[in-house]
Amino acid sequence: MTKYTDVAARLIKFDDRELGTGASEDQIAAAERVLGAQIVGGYRLFLKQFGWGGVGHFEIYGLGPDTPPHLDIVHITQSERHEMEPRLPRHLLPIMNDGGGNLHCLDTMKKNEPNVVLWAHERASDQEPESEAEDFASWLDHMLDSLE
Repeated sequence: MTKYTDVAARLIKFDDRELGTGASEDQIAAAERVLGAQIVGGYRLFLKQFGWGGVGHFEIYGLGPDTPPHLDIVHITQSERHEMEPRLPRHLLPIMNDGGGNLHCLDTMKKNEPNVVLWAHERASDQEPESEAEDFASWLDHMLDSLE
């Protein structure tokens, strides 16, 4: 089994989870075109399997026919890039808000498996985002640890 498969199995075991029905390849490709970024690795697998979801207050942005508007990654990314200050750089793809306005993001400049970084809303636009995990599955695993 892959790291993502193990973490997804762990996610499903939470009683207070809320997960979508998954996004299609066409929906993912359309989001990539609009956002100008490739969605690869563990996050792509998450989108295909669940679309969006989380546990309790921990909500991951996503895609799919049943995605709540406040978790729609295309809408959120566009808003963060054009309406918010500091503006989110084009190479960062937000996957979750920490509740205080900071964003956990995939750094899409790394082509194979993007690492996860934290974009702080109180810092300047030229900030160097803080590294959180080497990939989406590791980040999700750590986030689930914090819920147990």
